[in-house]
Amino acid sequence: MGTLYRRGTKAMNDLVVGHVIEDVNEDYLRLFLRVLHRSGVTSRADTVLLFGSSSLSSRFSFVIEEENESFFKLVRHYNDSSGSKGLRDSVLSFDSTQFWKSGKKDVKETIWGKKSRGSYSNSTEAEGCESTRLTYGSVVGFDVNGLDPENSLAGFLDHVPMSLRRWASYPMLLGRLRRNFKHVMLSDVKNLMLLSDPLGRVRNRSPESVYILAKERSSGKHNKRNSEKTQSHHLVNSGILMGGARGIRRLSNAMLTEIVRATMQHKKKSSIS
Repeated sequence: MGTLYRRGTKAMNDLVVGHVIEDVNEDYLRLFLRVLHRSGVTSRADTVLLFGSSSLSSRFSFVIEEENESFFKLVRHYNDSSGSKGLRDSVLSFDSTQFWKSGKKDVKETIWGKKSRGSYSNSTEAEGCESTRLTYGSVVGFDVNGLDPENSLAGFLDHVPMSLRRWASYPMLLGRLRRNFKHVMLSDVKNLMLLSDPLGRVRNRSPESVYILAKERSSGKHNKRNSEKTQSHHLVNSGILMGGARGIRRLSNAMLTEIVRATMQHKKKSSIS
C-alpha cells in the first residue's frame, strides 16, 4: 500500500516517479521537491516517491508535507498579490498561472487502489478542493519492499542498491496504479533538479516512445582510450528517463532482464553499474 502525502484536485495524464537512494538526506529531498513544484510539472503530473524502506518513508514524511504546504502558500501568495488568478515572475522563474485553470472541477480519483468517496480531513487538501481553478497533482510514497517483497535481484548480487532494485519495482508499481497515465518520467531524487517541465518533449510522441539522454564525456587520455574502445556506444544518463507509458513499461522489463544477464557474467556478486 502506498502512503498518500497529498491528494490532487484532478486526474492527471502524466506521472513522475522519483527514486530515493540510500544516502539521500533531508536537504536533498527538500531541494528536489521544492524545485519540482516550482518547475510546473506538478500542475500536470502526479508524483510517486520510491523509498528503500518504510522507515525511510516515515522519516521523510514531514519534509514532504512541509514542502507541499510551502508550495500552496507560494501559489496563493502570487494569486493574492496579483489581484488575478496567478502571476508570472521572470526573476524567480516561477509561473503560478499554470496552476490556475478554468472549467469544471474534475472528479477526484486515487492514483492506485479503489476510489475514495469520503471527505478529506487534511486541511490543505480541503482548501484546495474549494477552488474550481487551482489544479495540482497528488504526491504518493511507495516502499520497494511492498513492490518487490522477495528482492528479486538478491540472488544475483550480495548487495542490491536502490539504483538497481528500482527496476524490479517499476513493473509492479506501474501495474498497481489505478489510472492509465499517458506519459511517465523516471527521475533520481539526489542527482536531478527539474527547472522546467521536460515531459513536453514526449507529449506529442507515441505511447511506445522512450526519451534517453546521453552523458557528456569528460576529457582526458583515459577517457579517450575508453571512447575508442566503445566506439559508437554511449553512456546513458539514468537519472532521467521519460516517454510514453507503454514504452517506459517495456524499458523497465528490459532493464531488469539486462541487469540479471550482466550479473551472471560476473564471477563475483558485487554491485554493477
